[in-house]
Amino acid sequence: KTLIKRKSINKTTMKAKVLDQATVLHFEGSILDETSLATILSFYETESINWTSPHLIADLSQLNVINSSGINVLIRLLTKTRIKGGEMIIIGLHENVGKVLQLTKLNDVFIIKENLDQAINILKQTT
Repeated sequence: KTLIKRKSINKTTMKAKVLDQATVLHFEGSILDETSLATILSFYETESINWTSPHLIADLSQLNVINSSGINVLIRLLTKTRIKGGEMIIIGLHENVGKVLQLTKLNDVFIIKENLDQAINILKQTT
């Protein structure tokens, strides 16, 4: 596992780790504004060039609050990942964030698993 980068913006901290099967983006704090949205997407665009796999695992275990900006981030990351031929899996869903995804019916759009091992097993089955 290699730590690529750690970045903090407003109330959000994220770090990226490159694994053989996917890159894990770990989010901490909250995603509540457009500045966070723009910075996260910029981070993804500049850093994903160096990733060994098109797959993305979004670790939300330390992300306790999102609103429409946070949902926008997740949808855009999913879209960008699929354009690159990969799949995105959400892991470690905090209860508050899970409720937002259920209310918006996005829990049917995203692959959601409890932990990293489960996510990697799903990716191994698809490749």
